[in-house]
Amino acid sequence: FCGLGTGELIQGWFPEMKLIEAGWYQQMEDEGLKITFLPAQHWSKRSVRDGGQRLWGAFMLQGNGISLYYSGDTGYSSHFREIPDLFGAPDYALLGIGAYKPRWFMRPNHISPYESLTAAEEMHAGLTIPMHYGTFDLSDEPLHDPPKVFATEAKKRKIPVKIPYLGEIVKLNKQK
Repeated sequence: FCGLGTGELIQGWFPEMKLIEAGWYQQMEDEGLKITFLPAQHWSKRSVRDGGQRLWGAFMLQGNGISLYYSGDTGYSSHFREIPDLFGAPDYALLGIGAYKPRWFMRPNHISPYESLTAAEEMHAGLTIPMHYGTFDLSDEPLHDPPKVFATEAKKRKIPVKIPYLGEIVKLNKQK
């Protein structure tokens, strides 16, 4: 289940995989798991000449009484505020926090730890789990900076977060 225009790319990597391309707000359901493809704010490009040919997005996963929002790679925008109206507050929100400096350059495509927590507040997320940091040195902040900034700010705002250790399994349970 991927954005429009992305199927051909993925099929090249995994020829036997069955793919469904979706536009924003399209859904699929299989064996009790519902997946909705949602807006994200990011460019889509794999080479110099293919900008804007694939639809970038986020995902809402719902099943077994649990909902999980996965932001994908995104900048901060109003799309976070619509989540509770469409789906209710997600039990879990996986939100990017890295590759955010300098803000003048990164703001349209990568949310900062601060914006990530604002998005979590807007969605009324049960538990927020940071992602998209510490892997590639793509920006001006040190690789260890995003989770430190995120944890400090989450504590100030009293937002429930879980920052998993590398390789840690996070068991999903219905949030209260």
